[in-house]
Amino acid sequence: MEFLRTSGKKRPAPEKSSNPESSYWRNFHSSLKTTFKAHCTSLDYNPVSPFDLAVTSGHKIHLRGGKDGSEIRAFSRFHEVAYSGKFRKDGNLLAGGDHKGIVSVSDATTKVILRSYE
Repeated sequence: MEFLRTSGKKRPAPEKSSNPESSYWRNFHSSLKTTFKAHCTSLDYNPVSPFDLAVTSGHKIHLRGGKDGSEIRAFSRFHEVAYSGKFRKDGNLLAGGDHKGIVSVSDATTKVILRSYE
């Protein structure tokens, strides 16, 4: 069986708009690319300035800077997969649990574990 080639219709190229909004979105790009070794199980923003981000992934809770997105510190004292890294309302404490059911409450600035609940 033999196939015959068909000719497609020629269409005009789309016009480029040059309003301020389109130029803004054309120049927009992400300046931060981060890969984690495991999938992300939780995200939480610090309610107090500079609005740091707690990313719970694998055996760690990564604390990312609110201004530039760089990693500030990592809480890695979990023996199993970590879940639900959350800030307290004032932003001073960070709580996170693991797969065994152990919840650790840490100081967000010094990484000191204040309490562990089983």
